[in-house]
Amino acid sequence: MESGISLFLILMLKAIVMSTKFLPLLIAVVLGLSLLASSTMSCTQRETQPVIEFEDTIVNLGIINLKEVQQFDFPFKNVGGSDLFLHLVTPECDCTQVEYSKEAIKPGEKGNIHVTFDGSGYIPCTLEIHIYVSSNAKNEVVDLMFNTTLRFNP
Repeated sequence: MESGISLFLILMLKAIVMSTKFLPLLIAVVLGLSLLASSTMSCTQRETQPVIEFEDTIVNLGIINLKEVQQFDFPFKNVGGSDLFLHLVTPECDCTQVEYSKEAIKPGEKGNIHVTFDGSGYIPCTLEIHIYVSSNAKNEVVDLMFNTTLRFNP
């Protein structure tokens, strides 16, 4: 496509040299072709980018005992067209630990973020904890969240 556009531009430039009465039309055509070429590239780029898709971005743990450690997962899939890499998975609280693969997740493959929550440092309350997932995906940052109500003996 690029060689066809280049040939067209060369022919149009020759026409400018021959006659300037079509100059506004020529400028409009050249700008239109430039926009078309750039939008085609960005569409191609979008198709090849990784895209991370979570089964759920919110987990409700319900009412749990303060002294019980909870473990759960945020499964996801790479629905994009190239390898997905999780750069950083950051819980907003020290009460939460995460484990995740540092290896590439190929297009169509599934991955998992394993979460361990220890509420023993809290008093009875209701919590909403966020986990931020940074990756090379089209959706670069994803906000995961879990909530729970902590009690002494539910």
